[in-house]
Amino acid sequence: MIDPPPDVRFHPALRLLTWHPHGVLDSDLISKIIAFIEIEEQELTEPFNRFTDLSRLTSIEVDIEYIVRVSMHRRQAYAGREPVKSAILATTSEAIRLARIHAMLTEQSPLHVVVFSELADAAEWLGVPHEILLP
Repeated sequence: MIDPPPDVRFHPALRLLTWHPHGVLDSDLISKIIAFIEIEEQELTEPFNRFTDLSRLTSIEVDIEYIVRVSMHRRQAYAGREPVKSAILATTSEAIRLARIHAMLTEQSPLHVVVFSELADAAEWLGVPHEILLP
């Protein structure tokens, strides 16, 4: 088991992992959350949904090519598993663009990624109280 990246919480009763990165989002931080999620997927018997809040970022230091590689890796790594929902809260044009690329590249896979601009909409889609999604 590895330690979760900063700002990660797991809500077992809701089968939900929430992540609220802040500051700079770079490839190192993304690699850490992916490694953590993949270990959790192996250790837990039940699939779990995900919520990522990109609204507290000050900078995004990854390019489209990196997002494509990550998205294709996640699509392949999750193939054949039970469907899960992954809600992404994005409020800046750069975050929205990168999140939408990830959502598009994971279409037709068990990872159902949807990008939201409002927390309440993400909570409704995930079927959880919006307070759970607060940082």
